Amino acid sequence: MNNNLREFVNEVLSDFRDELTSQYRTRSFSAGLEHSPLNKAEMTYRREIKQLWNLHADHSFFENPQQFTVVHELGKFSTGDRLNDYFDIAAIGNNPGIDKPARNELSCYAYVGNTHKTRSHVRHFTFKQKRVTFVSFVDAGTEWLSKARNSDKEFYKSSGLPKRPQFSPEKLNFIPLNKEDFIAKPRFHMKSEETVIAHWIVDTYYGHPDEQELAERLGLKFERF
Repeated sequence: MNNNLREFVNEVLSDFRDELTSQYRTRSFSAGLEHSPLNKAEMTYRREIKQLWNLHADHSFFENPQQFTVVHELGKFSTGDRLNDYFDIAAIGNNPGIDKPARNELSCYAYVGNTHKTRSHVRHFTFKQKRVTFVSFVDAGTEWLSKARNSDKEFYKSSGLPKRPQFSPEKLNFIPLNKEDFIAKPRFHMKSEETVIAHWIVDTYYGHPDEQELAERLGLKFERF
């Protein structure tokens, strides 16, 4: 990662570093929306990290599906692993994520290159449309949207529920900005353990054969895993 960016991030976060240090001793790393409202220092920290990534990341790389492949494993980042946990079966033709871009952000895996990898016999999505809003080599500790309260959903109704990273300051080097950062850290095997996307539409659903009828009725392309 660019050393000048590292210095800039550290400077931006320095005003509330001491408060964050104490919070990381008492808060679960994957603190979710059920803990809302997040205190001002942590909320600022989460926003700053994501804003800095979006400002300095090589978006021409992360948005190119020939160079960066995004895959969502159903149930990996949420409580449900079936299609009806993601889409309204009664709203066929009007489902966010199928018929129109979904506003709520979504956590995924991603791989450098035009490669489609996942564990065998795992339900997963690939995408025909999305905007990458954050990338991490490791689990970024973003909010658990499945735990969002009605008040959270109402507050973010127009923009969609966000997923913001929670990193202790010493782990900021786990945030890649470009392809070169993946090459420089071979221990991560050219993979992002958490990539956050917004405005996403599923291309193909990879699932069990008995799900094909429902998937196609919803309007999804279907492949057996």
